[in-house]
Amino acid sequence: LPGWLSGSKVTFQPPVQCTGQAFRTQPKNMTVRAGTMVMLRCEMLRPSGAVQWVKDDLLLGPQQSLPGFPHYSLLGDPKIGESPGRVGVRVRVRVVVDVPPSKPYFEFMFLSSSDNGRKLACRTKNPVLPRALETSLVMNVYFPPQHPVIQGLDREGPVKRGTMLKLVCVSQGGNPLATLHWTKNGEVISTSWEVDTESRRAISHLTLQVKPQDNQAELHCESVNQVTPVPLSDNLKITVLCESPTAKRYMHLNARTHTQTQNNPPVHIRWWLGFRELNTTVVNVEEVGTTGGRQPCLTHVVSREENGLPLTCETFNNGTHFSKSQSNNLIVFYPPQKVWLEAPPPGVPLSSGTIIRLICFSSGGSPKGTLNWYRDGKVLLDYPKQVPSDKGMSKELVVRLQPSDNMATYRCNATNKAKIVLNASVKLIVQFPAVSVTIIAKQKELRRGQNLSLHCLSGSSNPQANISWSLGPTRLTKCFPLTSHQAHRNTTFGDVSVSSTLSLPLSSQHHGQRITCQAYSSLLSEGVNTFFKLNTFFNPDHPQKIQVVEDEIAILPLPTSPAVEMHPRYHFTGSTEFEIWNVTRRDTGVYTVNCTNDVGSDNTIITLDVQYAPSVKMENDPVYVHVGETADLFCVADANPIINTDMFSWKWLGKGEMEEMGEQIQDDATGQLTIQGATRVNAGRYQCTANNNIAPPASVAVQLVVRFKPELQKGAQWNKVASRGDSTRTAEGVCQGEGIPPLHFSWASPACPIAILCVCVSLLWGGNFLLAVPRVLYHPKSPPKSISPNITASPAADAAACYHTAWSSVGGCFCSGCLGWKKERTKALRG
Repeated sequence: LPGWLSGSKVTFQPPVQCTGQAFRTQPKNMTVRAGTMVMLRCEMLRPSGAVQWVKDDLLLGPQQSLPGFPHYSLLGDPKIGESPGRVGVRVRVRVVVDVPPSKPYFEFMFLSSSDNGRKLACRTKNPVLPRALETSLVMNVYFPPQHPVIQGLDREGPVKRGTMLKLVCVSQGGNPLATLHWTKNGEVISTSWEVDTESRRAISHLTLQVKPQDNQAELHCESVNQVTPVPLSDNLKITVLCESPTAKRYMHLNARTHTQTQNNPPVHIRWWLGFRELNTTVVNVEEVGTTGGRQPCLTHVVSREENGLPLTCETFNNGTHFSKSQSNNLIVFYPPQKVWLEAPPPGVPLSSGTIIRLICFSSGGSPKGTLNWYRDGKVLLDYPKQVPSDKGMSKELVVRLQPSDNMATYRCNATNKAKIVLNASVKLIVQFPAVSVTIIAKQKELRRGQNLSLHCLSGSSNPQANISWSLGPTRLTKCFPLTSHQAHRNTTFGDVSVSSTLSLPLSSQHHGQRITCQAYSSLLSEGVNTFFKLNTFFNPDHPQKIQVVEDEIAILPLPTSPAVEMHPRYHFTGSTEFEIWNVTRRDTGVYTVNCTNDVGSDNTIITLDVQYAPSVKMENDPVYVHVGETADLFCVADANPIINTDMFSWKWLGKGEMEEMGEQIQDDATGQLTIQGATRVNAGRYQCTANNNIAPPASVAVQLVVRFKPELQKGAQWNKVASRGDSTRTAEGVCQGEGIPPLHFSWASPACPIAILCVCVSLLWGGNFLLAVPRVLYHPKSPPKSISPNITASPAADAAACYHTAWSSVGGCFCSGCLGWKKERTKALRG
């Protein structure tokens, strides 16, 4: 049933004259499925005119068919009153059509952040369909993050001057995760942040040394993503507490002991230390005023063993025979005996952020030592007090390692009133990611067509970090030229600072995008990021040449957004771009974009340059040269682009090392290795590698064969053979030589025909030459019909001479020998 019949009323129209005509068969109400055939039958008795059908008050006429409605046809003979009408598709009145629904689709009115990542399915059922129709999708909802929160400082408490303030800004949620940066009094001071995809949050650390001018400064942490209407922020005001320095006064004790008496007549004074009288000491007596008083001064060299003994001064008056004494315990000051540390082993790397405990111990001393910690010569204050023990002191220093602790020396000094300082120290090795990442742009104003040069400098890191670039979500690894990383030592924390330069040809599509520089440490699995936002000025025209690497997506900008469907690999995006997926080198060429509207048309020509990794082959393999000649090895590459210099490299694949490879030359896409005066040492396999900075490089191997004349082995073991002359023994002669190309051998003997000689040749390849070892087996009495391995010694002759010759296409070599025998004895062959 066609669509024009759906929802319509079909009426049979009898002839106008009604002279006894009547319905013989009337149409019946019918319900059918869309697409099936329905027959409406109507017959008239005594028709007085033409029989016709009427649809929605529209007379369909007496014709058998209707132009434009192929589903309609009229059967029967209208003259005799038969008019069955066959109608396709939908009929509503009298003919009810069941129409199956179309495939469901989604229209989104409002989504919330809770819908992100959820699967949405729509299912529809209809009696007409054998099974339900269903469509589904996983929703990727962009939503802004929560307000950032600054942690690490009480918002009301003051901060001392010189404090190293460590703040953390956390922004939860958001899709995509937020980008964070810090400002102080409106000035950006940090653009580094980290993301945690598992906990769905962005984190930014800020380290700030508080100065007096930071008083009442406002710190802001702002977060933003693609759907944030305005940046979200949290702020903090710093109150700096400035203290005046304190003065310390140190007391120095006099080693001399004074006693003052006033007597008349003067008294006698004696000194005792413990139970021993100090007879060997020096006592100086000084008169005090005019009253007859005396002030003796005792000088005595003390030792640490005398510490704590009572020192007694005894006076005796000869006139009154009265004596008096006074005692005090002697306190002897001496330095601690030993100072040592409990610390991590020296030379062991420690990770930044690790908490370590350094404990300083001192033993002995009078009084017990006072312990102080120093870092690189600066005293560390505000640490827990030292803990006394039975025979010493200890003081613990808890350190959360920072990048500045790398190669830092922590020293513990032990001192007391003896004024002698003992110390022990440890040097720490701290591993940490880059402390900062900064992007510096050489151009202040960016315009399309310029080559933007960005310099990324990572702060000190240990071990050395690797710098990578990203344009938006795309990692820049192949498409853009990157300079090699440069490492700078003698940095702030005594480690390595890495820099990298990116050269980016600007286009209009780069406007508003972010270029991210990351300094990543694979050993620590940590990275630090920063970004540079592009503000590109451009005219409303289009670039003429697009470069892209093979197997990636080529994007050709267009002046408008067309609505044209093409092959899935070639299609238009929702914006004014034409994309080619999985671009190949066959897509290289000139593309003409024709834009037409009611006013006119215009053309834009865009050249697509597809770059691809090289493939190489050797022009000849193997390469043959004679000794002393010049060997030229040619390596041909198919690549785009062709790098004019340093595209080809050669490598020796043989054993050992080749001191002099030869001269390497490049002519466009051909690499050449020239070896002047080739020798046998130069023979072997070489590898040619082509690299045009598009991975992967391609390699091919070639064999260099150096030809040389045959050289036969000579000496006593080669030119004499012995055998017993009893006609039952077999003698074997061996000739061995080397040479390239392969050798040919011939044997001759004046004692027998050449036809009876049996030559067995073994070809052996050495490292750079061909070794041939022929063996001749000779039987003088009964020549074999076929090759025989036997040489039977005969007493008929005393000796037989034989000659062997080796030759090849480059020359020959001759050698002779002699075979001899005697009955019951053996005669050696000489030659």
